[in-house]
Parts: sequence; structure tokens; C-alpha cells
Amino acid sequence: MHFMLPHFLFSIVTLSIFVILLLKHQDVLRNSEIELDWMFKLSFAYDIGMEYIHKSSLKSHGSLKPSMCLVDSRLQIKLSGFGLWEFKHGTKHKLIPLENPNYEEMYYTAPEFLREVYYPFNGTQKGDVFSFAIIMRELMYSTEVGPYHDVHLEPKEIIKLLRTPLSDEPLRPTLSADICDERLIPLLKACWSENPDHRPPFISIRRQLHANILDNMVSKLEKYANHLEEVVEERTNQLTAEKTDMEYL
Repeated sequence: MHFMLPHFLFSIVTLSIFVILLLKHQDVLRNSEIELDWMFKLSFAYDIGMEYIHKSSLKSHGSLKPSMCLVDSRLQIKLSGFGLWEFKHGTKHKLIPLENPNYEEMYYTAPEFLREVYYPFNGTQKGDVFSFAIIMRELMYSTEVGPYHDVHLEPKEIIKLLRTPLSDEPLRPTLSADICDERLIPLLKACWSENPDHRPPFISIRRQLHANILDNMVSKLEKYANHLEEVVEERTNQLTAEKTDMEYL
């Protein structure tokens, strides 16, 4: 008798085997031999779109973080780390360890979950949006030391402030228009809002990213066209000068 995996499990197991061949997106960002311009970074963020998972029976990812965003040979993002929570852990709820937790891994967890000892493995869609915003900020900055690299606090203290904000403006990563496109700053701030109800759905996020990608493409094409005009004009002037010189010979 042959043992048959259900189609859903087969797909996930196949994916799990496949992703072994992929690189974490962090490894790509930190590879000095791979130069990523703004368009590539926007495309990475666009690829992390979660609509498919959010519309599926899974409803949400629940563990979205950089190590779950893998990059294939075509520099496309492939998500991992979802779908087998109960099978793997034998429970329906995730437990935040009270002793020696990995605080830096918790940067990507929505604050409403940080306040819970137990929470669903698949989290919530609004929790996924928060995680996405922290990942996207890290992607834009290409930092090797996490989203709070310029906050002079220990990881434990950062998580403490995320759990229990001391003011109306809770701790979040810094954003600068010099590094991050100023049109994306309001989007990121909305995505990591303290109030989950104020976070936009992924369909809205992808729409804004798509518009930004198109604007960047148009800008690049305009620059390319202007450069071509300059090259043509320069070459025409050279030919005219050469023709004039030939007439005087």
C-alpha cells in the first residue's frame, strides 16, 4: 500500500524541499557583490504581497520575518514558514518563551501579540501587515543590524517598550526621506500603527507599491530618453564638425 500525502500537505512539503535551494533575502541584501537599486527593493517588497495567503483557508501567515522571505535565482521572493504549525508543534497556540527569548526575532511581531503569552500560530492579517512594514523598512535601509539599529537600547528593552509604550507615540524604526522614498513613509507608518484596525489591507499596500514602481519606471525611462537625446545631439555635432573639416581639405 502506498502512503499518499493530502494535496495541501504535499504542496507544502514540496515547497519546504524547494526553499532549501533559496537564499534568505537578508543574505542577498548583505552581499556586497549584489547591487540592488531602488527598483529591485520595491520589487522585493511587492513580491511579499500576502493577498493569496490572506484569501486562502490559512487566512494569515503569523510568522512573517526576514528569514521567511527567500530569494530564488530570478531574484523573486518566495515565502516560507507557514501552514504546518499544528503538525509541527502539536498545539494551536504559539508560546512566547519567558526565559531567554530571542528578542531580536520578536521585532517583527505585532505589539498586540507581544502582550500575550499565547497567541495563534497563524496570527492575524493585521499582525502580518505590521510584520511586513518592519521587513520593508529593513529592506529599504539595507541594514545588517535590524530595524532598530539606531536605537541605543538593548533588544530586551526595545521589546519592553513595544509591549508597553511610554507615550502616545510608541517606539518604531526611524524613517528618513533621504533613504526611504517619502511617498512610502506614510504607508509604513500606517502599516505599523499601534491600533490594528488602522493598518491597511495588503490589496491597498500592493496598489501603492505598484504605483510607486510605475512612477520609478517612468522616471528611469525619461532619464534614459533624455540621455539618448544628448548622445544623438553630441554625435550629430561631431559629424557636422567632421563634414565641415572635410569641405576645407
